[in-house]
Amino acid sequence: MNDTELKALQAEIAAKYATKAELAAVKDIADRAREQLAVAIERLDAISKSLEKMDGHMTWFVRTTLGAVLMALLALVLKG
Repeated sequence: MNDTELKALQAEIAAKYATKAELAAVKDIADRAREQLAVAIERLDAISKSLEKMDGHMTWFVRTTLGAVLMALLALVLKG
């Protein structure tokens, strides 16, 4: 095997396999992404809970308003 073939083989191996440093860099990026995902999931859960509370309050508000409108219509019908 001559020098050119050896260099070509080394280049082919380098292209197919990652070094330990490259693997460590990818692992670090994956770990950071996993941490950010966990934070995003926690925030989404908090937002979801807040929206559920708002929905409960809005349901109460809508029921009260609808009841008041129906009572006003009933009063108009009974007076008329």
